This record gives sequence, structure tokens and C-alpha cells, in this order.
Amino acid sequence: MSHQSISARGRLDGLTSVRFFFAMMVVVGHFTGKFAAEFGTLPAFVYNMAPLAVSWFFVLSGFIIAYNYPELSTNKQRRDFLILRVARLWPVHCVVLTAAVLFLYVTHNSYLQRHEDWLLFHYTLTQTWTMNADMANGYNGPSWSVSNELFFYIAYIGMLAPRRWLRILVVLVPIAIGVALPIAHGCFLPIDSPGSTAGSPHCNLLIFQFPPARLIEFVSGVVIYRMNLRVPQLIGLAAATAVFGCFIPPIPGIGNDPLASTTVREILLVAGGGALIASLARDGWLSRLLSFRPLVIGGEISYSIYMTHQIVNLGVLPYVQGLDLSFTFLLLITITFASSALLFYFVEAPVRDAVKARLKTRTPAMQGSIKRAADTDRVQEAC
Repeated sequence: MSHQSISARGRLDGLTSVRFFFAMMVVVGHFTGKFAAEFGTLPAFVYNMAPLAVSWFFVLSGFIIAYNYPELSTNKQRRDFLILRVARLWPVHCVVLTAAVLFLYVTHNSYLQRHEDWLLFHYTLTQTWTMNADMANGYNGPSWSVSNELFFYIAYIGMLAPRRWLRILVVLVPIAIGVALPIAHGCFLPIDSPGSTAGSPHCNLLIFQFPPARLIEFVSGVVIYRMNLRVPQLIGLAAATAVFGCFIPPIPGIGNDPLASTTVREILLVAGGGALIASLARDGWLSRLLSFRPLVIGGEISYSIYMTHQIVNLGVLPYVQGLDLSFTFLLLITITFASSALLFYFVEAPVRDAVKARLKTRTPAMQGSIKRAADTDRVQEAC
């Protein structure tokens, strides 16, 4: 199978732009959730946008990582891969986390003092690995998914291990743990059943935030790339729209079984998002439409949008209470976009480019993968 057939172009602008839409799904989902009482009854898909977008980010991340790094055959390649990925995610995370800590120091110093032991885990992006629900969501909530991404990158190195048994082990063992833990803790029992812990913060962490539980989405993206799927762009868009809008009718026989419902949901979101991602990796009418430069720029800064929007909400909303919701949203979006552009052009891109340049000069064996990453890094994983 030739992976070169995925895209004749070095850059995948369609996938860059779609990141902007995923980021905005998170932003809008969090905003409407915060003002749910004021908005009143809204369609179900509005409240489902944020978690759905994160799942699609994970699928996209697996797809693009597999596209950029089809092999990691030496220790130098594995080391440089991890360095590049950390350089891609950590600088923006560090800046935003530090801003959150400073804000809390001024406004909620008691919170900071109670949870200062969390800082090491947040700065090392391991907060979701602890299985502590409060810690995973502390400081800058959205960064929990970046913690998952770091776990995925380490797992990806194992997925490309030279021995087949080790590759299988690296995939199956974490996923098995991710499934077994919530079952063992009663997370999938009906809420009125004896021993049920469904809906508790610990179960929400085990099901929705614990890295092994979400690894299946990243692996799905890797598999979709390696299968070299040819999905017409109209079909890809229709599949994603059907999942996004909750247009797929319930499957008979599932009833109120939480485990079956979660399994079906996972299959549908991977199928819908995966179909869209696979279709946009090739040239077509939708890819060309999404190559509109302002959308591409939005995709380039989408990681910073995702990472900053909650901090902007935290800092601005207390001072704009009582304003019209439309104006409030416009104000928050303007500040978020401006701060995200600054982070991208003055932190994210310079650090990324400097690390790539450094690795190019000292690691010839990795130059092919680094150049491939340089051509397409703007569609790289986001969270």
C-alpha cells in the first residue's frame, strides 16, 4: 500500500481548516453550557459539541501522526519524534497554565494553596494519568486532553516497535485497562442499580478523560490512515453531519444499557469523524473550499484557541455580567482570537521551528520525517 496516495500536496489545508471548526465547537459548547439557563432549551447537539470535537481531535491526531511519521525505526527517530511533539504542545500549555496560576494567585489564592501539589503534574502534562478527577480538571480545564495526547505519543512509539507482539501489546493492554476500570468501578451500571457510581466525577474521568480509555480514538486515526481509505467528500461530510446533529436513530435493543450506549457512541463518532478526515486528506471540492486562507489561519491558531478560551472566560466573565449574551460571546471570541494569534506567532511557531531546525542539523536519519512534519505540521494534533 502506498501512503503517498493520501495526498499529492505536502500540506493538507482541508484538515488544517477543519481543526478551526473543531475548536469552535468546543468554544461554543462551553459557552452555551455556562449560560444554559439563559439560553433555555437548545437542541441536544449543542451540548454535545465540545466532547464530540475532542473525540474528533483525537482521531485527527492519530491520522496526522501516522501521516507524518509512518515509521520510527531507530532510537534517534523515536527520541526526536517525542522531542518534536513536546515542542509542539508544551510551550503554549506552559504559558497558559502560568497565566492561570497567576490569575488564581491574585483572585483565589486559597485554591492555589490547597492544590499546589497539582502543579508538577500539570506542568509535566501528566494530570490525567493520576486518575484524580479534581486534578485532571484543575487550573486550565481543557489541558486534560493535551495530557492525553502526550500519553498517545508515547504509545505511538510502541505501536511502531520492531516486534509485532510488542506493537499489539501497546495497543491492546491500555485499551483493555481503559474498558475494565470503569466496568469494575460500576460506572456502566444503571444509576439506580446497587453499586452504581455512574455520573460520579471519578467515573467521568475513567470514561471520558483517562488516557487508556481514549486511546482507541487515536488508534482509529492511525488505522484510518494506514488503510488508505478513499471516502468521497460528500459522504465524509454527510457522515460527520449525521453524527454531529444526532440524526442517526437509536439502535433497537440497546435500551438504557450505559455500556452498550457508550460503545455505540464511540463507534459512531469514530466512523463519522474518521470518514470526514479521510475524505479531506485527498483533493476535492470540500478540500478546496476549506483551503480558503482565513480558515487555514484559523486552523493554525486552533490549538491556542482551544487552550486559551476557558482562561479568557474565567478572567472576563465576572466583569461583563448582565450584558447581552451575543455581545458577551463576541467580546470573548475577539479576546480569545487575539491572544491565540499572539501565542501562535510568538510562542508556538517559533519554538516549533527552532526545535525542527536544531534536529535537522544534528540528526540526518530523522531528516525525512522532520521535513514531512515541517510540510504538514500545521494540521498536527490539537486538543
